[in-house]
Amino acid sequence: MTTPQIESGQFSDDVIPGVVDGTVTATLDAEGNVSLHVLVGRHGRNSERCDRIEFILTEENARQLGAMLTNATAARTGPVPCSVGVRLNSPFSGTEADLASAGPSAR
Repeated sequence: MTTPQIESGQFSDDVIPGVVDGTVTATLDAEGNVSLHVLVGRHGRNSERCDRIEFILTEENARQLGAMLTNATAARTGPVPCSVGVRLNSPFSGTEADLASAGPSAR
C-alpha cells in the first residue's frame, strides 16, 4: 500500500484519511448478484457496535470488478456501478435520531 499524497496540507479527493480494521464477506444470490458485507471495527469484538456497509453488484458488474482486481494488465481504476447500504452503529457515528434531526446533508 502506498502513502497518500497530501497537497496543500489536505488529502486528495480520492483518498479517505484514517484507516481502521474491518472484515469483508461476500455472498452470491440465485440471480448472480454479489453482496460484499463490510464490518468496520475489530473483527470479533463488539460486532453489534460496528458500522456495516453492504455493496451489491450485479453479476456483470461483479465480473468487471473481479477483472480489475485480478488482471495485472487491465486498467485498475474506474467506477463500477453498485448499490450501497449503510448501518451506522459505532459510538462515533451518531444515532438514527441524530441523523434524522440533522437533515439530509448529514447522511
